[in-house]
Amino acid sequence: MPGRSKWQMHILTVADRGGVRLFERPPNRKSATLECAMKPLVPRYAVLCSDGASAYAKVASQRGDEHFVIGSKLGKRIAAGNHHIQNVNSLHAHYDKFIRPFC
Repeated sequence: MPGRSKWQMHILTVADRGGVRLFERPPNRKSATLECAMKPLVPRYAVLCSDGASAYAKVASQRGDEHFVIGSKLGKRIAAGNHHIQNVNSLHAHYDKFIRPFC
């Protein structure tokens, strides 16, 4: 995958305001893989906020979910006033802090 070294991996992270959390290393970023991992946790017709990978858009349209793409550029971290990925960013920061001594 472009932009990744052999020491970096994608981690599917699901977090909602109700406290549901999922950290999973999917074998790939295909929409079928992501939907299978998210299905038990994310109710249908939920609002999906993502980093913009095309598989998320496909999953959202197949499930009937509303989808917001939220970038990392300044001013683009919140969509429609209250949809954001800051909880996921926080979980990633905690994971990085935890794993750093093992590297």
